[in-house]
Amino acid sequence: MAANLFVAPSLGWTETFTTNANFGLGGQPQSDVISELVPSLVLFALTKNLQVNVRMQVIALDYLHGTMPDVLLPNGGVLATFEALDRHFFLEGAATATQSQSDVFAATPAAPSSYNTFTTESYRLSPYFKGDLPGQVRYVVRSDNALERASGSEASSVNSRLTTQSIDLDRMPHPLGWGMHAEAWQTDYTDDTTPIIRQELGEAILKVAPDPRLTFSPRGGIEQENFLLDTRPRAVYGGGLLWEPDDRTKLEGLAQHQFFGTQWTYGFRHREPFLIVNMTGWRDVVTTAQTLLLLPPGGDMAGMLDVMLTPSYPDPVERAAAVQAMMALQNLPQSTAAGSTIYTTIPMLVTSNKAAITWLGRRDAVSLSGYILRTQDVPSGMNPEYNVGALTAQTQEAGGDLTATHHLTPFTSVTASGVASEIEGIGLTSGEYTREFALTLSLAHLFSPRTTGFVATRLQAISSNVTPDAREKAVLIGLSHRF
Repeated sequence: MAANLFVAPSLGWTETFTTNANFGLGGQPQSDVISELVPSLVLFALTKNLQVNVRMQVIALDYLHGTMPDVLLPNGGVLATFEALDRHFFLEGAATATQSQSDVFAATPAAPSSYNTFTTESYRLSPYFKGDLPGQVRYVVRSDNALERASGSEASSVNSRLTTQSIDLDRMPHPLGWGMHAEAWQTDYTDDTTPIIRQELGEAILKVAPDPRLTFSPRGGIEQENFLLDTRPRAVYGGGLLWEPDDRTKLEGLAQHQFFGTQWTYGFRHREPFLIVNMTGWRDVVTTAQTLLLLPPGGDMAGMLDVMLTPSYPDPVERAAAVQAMMALQNLPQSTAAGSTIYTTIPMLVTSNKAAITWLGRRDAVSLSGYILRTQDVPSGMNPEYNVGALTAQTQEAGGDLTATHHLTPFTSVTASGVASEIEGIGLTSGEYTREFALTLSLAHLFSPRTTGFVATRLQAISSNVTPDAREKAVLIGLSHRF
């Protein structure tokens, strides 16, 4: 491995013997044998002017008896940052592919499946300037330009483009400081009938630091939206908090009054040598494109481990290798629990809360995560022209997952995992619900430093008044090799 490059291609194979391959479709359960082949690539490259991070896999599914259509499911992404002008001008690009639910009330199989899924592709190019001005003032001028498209579902009707322009000025408090923030975002759709959605916001910020590790930031400004009946500028006001009691703990939050009520966001992170705790939440009016392209998902296991291992592996390339080895050794999930994405052509009010904790011991590892997500129509005041295609599935969701691994020997481990979720309708869909759970128990053995085999058993079930109830039992065997 070169000092500035980490590459980890791998290939996984799983054979699933299931009692109900058409889980969630209703009708008589049909047994089948599902073959799953997963080529993956993890890459981290770092040069003087370029950083590239790749985490990508393609899941190929084959149903022996044809109970479901065979399918290829890409998942993952590429993120690259190029320093075009030394410490001043940067180009950031990203491309991702994810799997989303066609129907949020339908079954979500515990393993990859061709049922109730479609692929969403996202592409983003973000040039930005940043640097220092006289008077200890930092500046960032950024332009995010993104394209989102969905395939394999009626969700392709909301293919969209998103542009966000922003300017930030920031003078750190000693003990007083100030800041200014201005942004304008616009979502437009690839069809010719859906109106463009636009919002503009400008704020002045006062920063007060009674302690070097504690900062308060009252703020005020104006906002303007084109999708409301009253499009006149209106006042925005609120305050923020940043508290970093030590190098391992960070708490930040913001709450302010906007046209729909209180907009807020928060984040909490604490790390120990073998522990990472992460909590995030936000409430805002957004479009589907914003939730897919610009808002942080907060469910990336590799990202959490990267933060936890930073003190032990300050070199980012060595840390990328350590993260990948840790995930493989402890059988950790690729991502933590997250809710559904509602596809719509109108702005929506989203409230999201997520929490995750991962602990790594000498012979044990535990990962626990949960979420509460609420998606609803924007409160009164919407222009009827922008209400075409209003949300038909306003929902409240809650869910979580737990994975625990214990090493019986240096080469053999047992892993138990469980996932549960509940989604309920609100508004027009009030009274509708879907509840799901899945339990998996697996035994893995390290045949060589790069080859692991496993055998597992799984039970999953769904209970709903919208989609047919179902149960499934399965036995899985598999092999993975890292090249």
